[in-house]
Parts: sequence; structure tokens; C-alpha cells
Amino acid sequence: MTSDDAPSPFEPHDLTTRWQDILVVILVVGGLVLATLFSVRLYQAMASLRHSHLTSTPRDVALIKNWMTIPYIARAYRVPEEVIWKSLGIESFGNRPKTLFLLDREYAGGKPDVIMGKVKAIILTYRREFQSTPPVVTSTPGSHP
Repeated sequence: MTSDDAPSPFEPHDLTTRWQDILVVILVVGGLVLATLFSVRLYQAMASLRHSHLTSTPRDVALIKNWMTIPYIARAYRVPEEVIWKSLGIESFGNRPKTLFLLDREYAGGKPDVIMGKVKAIILTYRREFQSTPPVVTSTPGSHP
């Protein structure tokens, strides 16, 4: 056997294939590490969200903050948006995306929490006047409520 017949351990084709295999392993391991890290972060976020104050139907108007918008508050507290805008005396057109902080600057002369205080009072008034406990409907099989 001559030296030309012996296979070389460093043939270019084998070296390229070996690097590709190493690169694939590194990318797969890196992907698994990233997936694990993000899974842990998602679990932590879900756990903290589960223990948050805000329930599906907020009852306490003290939870209203200056970063909230009127449409958001109307949905969260189940008060018609038109009722809030009309009671504030502010046109909804052009103001819907504005936060309470921006509405204070524009309509309350920059005084902090004026609009927020009014919105809280509007919600409480609306609840007192228009929302009562819905009657419990009991029906027996075969009867119509």
C-alpha cells in the first residue's frame, strides 16, 4: 500500500461535513436553552398575573390610573363610554386614544387627577342609578322563564 492509497483524515469534504454537524448541534442546543429560558419567564408572568388585583370585573374605582383611556375604563368597569364622555363634557372624537393624564393637561388646565376623580364619580353614580343586582331566575324543567 502506498502513501497515496491511504485515506487522509483531513480530506476537505469530511472537514466541511464535520463543521456542519458541529454547527447544527450548537444551534439546536442554543434553541433549547432559549426555549427553556422563555418558558420559565412565561410561567413567572402567568403566575404573577394570576395574583394581580384586577379581576375580570373591577369593583374598586381606586384601581383607575392615569395611564388608562376612557374606552379602556368603560370596558373594564362596564359603563357605557358615551355616558362618561357626556358627563365629562368632552367630545369623544379625537380624544378616545388619550390617557387620563393627557385629558387632564388638555381639559383641566394641567391640574393632576381632576379628570380621574370625575371619572371615578361618574362610575359610582352610574352604578348607583342604573346597575342593580340582576334578579335570580329559577326555572323548572318544562317551564319558561
